[in-house]
Amino acid sequence: MQEASPAEDVEVLPAPAVREATNVLVDQDALVLAARELEPLPTTVTRLARILARQDWEMREVEEAIALDQALTPRILRLANSALSSRGHRIATVGEAVMRVGTGPLFSMAMALGVKRRFAAPVKAYGLAEGELWKHSVAAALTVESLGTRLRRRLPVESFTAALLHDVGKLVLARFLDAERLELLRAAAERGRLSERDAELEILGVDHGELGAIIAQHWQLPDPLVRALQHHHSPDGAPDGALDAAPGESPDRAIAHVVHVADLVADRVAARRRKKGEPAPPPEPLAASTRDRFKLDDAALDELAQSVDARLADVLERYA
Repeated sequence: MQEASPAEDVEVLPAPAVREATNVLVDQDALVLAARELEPLPTTVTRLARILARQDWEMREVEEAIALDQALTPRILRLANSALSSRGHRIATVGEAVMRVGTGPLFSMAMALGVKRRFAAPVKAYGLAEGELWKHSVAAALTVESLGTRLRRRLPVESFTAALLHDVGKLVLARFLDAERLELLRAAAERGRLSERDAELEILGVDHGELGAIIAQHWQLPDPLVRALQHHHSPDGAPDGALDAAPGESPDRAIAHVVHVADLVADRVAARRRKKGEPAPPPEPLAASTRDRFKLDDAALDELAQSVDARLADVLERYA
C-alpha cells in the first residue's frame, strides 16, 4: 500500500495548532508515526474507497469489488437483508444490495466490518469501556441516515463512512495519554471550560481529528473523507463545497458539517443511556454555521437522538 506523501501530512497536521499550544507534551513525530503504523484496512475496503473517490465510477465496479471478496460478500448480504428486513423481498446478489441499500450505506457496512474489532476495544484514556467507541461510531453513522431523511436531501456518499470513522484518531492519541497528561487535560478543560478537542490542542498540540485525518490518508481514503475527520469539531475549517456537490466541486465542508451533527447526536444518544447521577462531560454546542445550514436546534438534535437510539441496539446486533 502506497503511503501519503510527506507534503500531504504537513497539510493535515497544521503548524498553527502546534505553535499555539501552551504546553506541548507529546512528540508530534511519534504521533504521526503511530498513526501511519495503524493496521491497514482490508483490501476490498481500500479498493471501494478508490472507486468511489472518482467522479466517473460505475455501479458495476462497486459490485465487482465486493463480489470478488468471498469472505465479505455473505456478510454484506446478511447485513443488507437485516437492514431491509421489513420490506419483504430478500436480497440475493451484491447488485441488488447496491441498488436497494445505496452505495454510501453499503460502503459504510464494508468499512464497519473492517474496523469493528479495533473500535470495540476499550479506550481507557478517554474513559471508554469495551464497545463504547464502537457504539458511539455506529450511532454517528445512523445519524447520517436520519439527518438525510429529515432534510429530504441526498447527502454526500462519504458522509456515512466519515461519521463511522470520525473518532479513529482517539485510538492512536490514547496511547500517549499517561496519568500526568490526562490530569493536565482534565485541569485544562475545567480551568478554561474547554471542550475535549480544545484541551487536546492546548496541552498536546494536536487533536484526535487531525490524527484521524492522518490515519485516513494512510488508509488512502478519499480526500473529502480525510477532511471531514480532520474538521468534524470545526466544520468551517474544511474546504468549501455545496451539500449536493457537482462533479469537480469539493463536498469537504458539507461532509464535515454532517459529521459534526452526527458526533453531537451520538453524544446525546449516550447521554440518554447514562445512569442517573453518572458524571458526564458538558455537551459540545452545535456550530452556528451548521445550525444555520441544516436549520437545526436543540429540539431537532434531541429528535434525531431519539430516532437513532430507537434503532441502535438492533443495528449493533447485526454486527455481533
